[in-house]
Amino acid sequence: MASGDTETLIISGSNFGTDQSSVTVALDGTNLTVQSVTDTRIEADVTASASSGTVTVIVNGKTTTSSQLVTINQPPVISDFTPKSGAVDTEVTINGSNFTADATVTFTNNHEANVEFVSASELKAIVPQNAVTGKIKVTALGIAVETKENFVVDAEEEEEEEETPSEPFIDSRDGKEYHTITIGDQVWMAENLAYLPSVNQVADGSEDAAGAYYYVYGYDGTDVNEAKATDNYVTFGVLYNWSAAMNGSESSSGNPSGTQGVCPEGWHLPSDSEWRQLKTYLGGSSVAGGKLKETGTTHWKSPNTGATNETGFTALPGGFRVDYGMFLNVESVGYWWSAREDGGSTAWYHDIDYDETSVDRNLSYKEFGFCVRCVKD
Repeated sequence: MASGDTETLIISGSNFGTDQSSVTVALDGTNLTVQSVTDTRIEADVTASASSGTVTVIVNGKTTTSSQLVTINQPPVISDFTPKSGAVDTEVTINGSNFTADATVTFTNNHEANVEFVSASELKAIVPQNAVTGKIKVTALGIAVETKENFVVDAEEEEEEEETPSEPFIDSRDGKEYHTITIGDQVWMAENLAYLPSVNQVADGSEDAAGAYYYVYGYDGTDVNEAKATDNYVTFGVLYNWSAAMNGSESSSGNPSGTQGVCPEGWHLPSDSEWRQLKTYLGGSSVAGGKLKETGTTHWKSPNTGATNETGFTALPGGFRVDYGMFLNVESVGYWWSAREDGGSTAWYHDIDYDETSVDRNLSYKEFGFCVRCVKD
């Protein structure tokens, strides 16, 4: 609810009468404006300044208080931000109130920033590529507010930065060579992780989120060499449940995550923040997928919308292993774990679809099997 807006509180019951002048409604002790009354229904205005609490109804001097709590979603408030100017990749601290963990920050030109939620009164945002001087917008619970002052984006006289291939490296655990790619300030694997210390049948691990399970799409045996000989292993790598991907590491929302997980020495499982940094650098979630996807329809289902692979990331649709023991969506969707959990049973992942240009962020049960892309320390 934005400042100055009103919402209608509807109270259902009986014996309210029809005389509006004899009815009083209060929320958390503050009287509301009653708009209409029937014998079974009262409508009253709730303003954005109202506080959460119980509802009290007084009819002809008789008082009734609800047993349910009415919660008022307060709009975000920006009190200040620092610094007032800076170049791309500058960290900006935004102070205020009523911020939420899923709040977004947008700079002028509608470029979404990489955001760290510190508390309900503090957010940290990284000035995104192509941002220009103007207001900073914070959106929480669907309500958007802007700073009173402009943030001044400093011009930088630099050559345009391009994504460049990095030196390949060899995983000492199994001798496999991986190609890598530099995107902005990050060095990513340019292919899915294929480390396979053991292999499970697709039905294994459906009720064991704590155990580490490794799957190869379409393979339903336990022989590692057989699994590695399949086309799906060669093309798409390994599907890991979250415990296997984390390999005993703790959940992390830091940037970098500091979570090696199943990745080789010197590399780590990216946090949710690192995925967000990648998407922000590429112009935002809505367009990043096309820039990451392998082109053509050799591996992707047609039409492979918007695929340019201009980053060299070569995202592939490896599908996933669902928690009740099936493989789904190969050639349609690519799914990659992050190092951040959301409670005991779920963790965050990012996915790219064959008919979209976006990179989406979602929660999944930890028993699911997804691909892994590692980031260099």
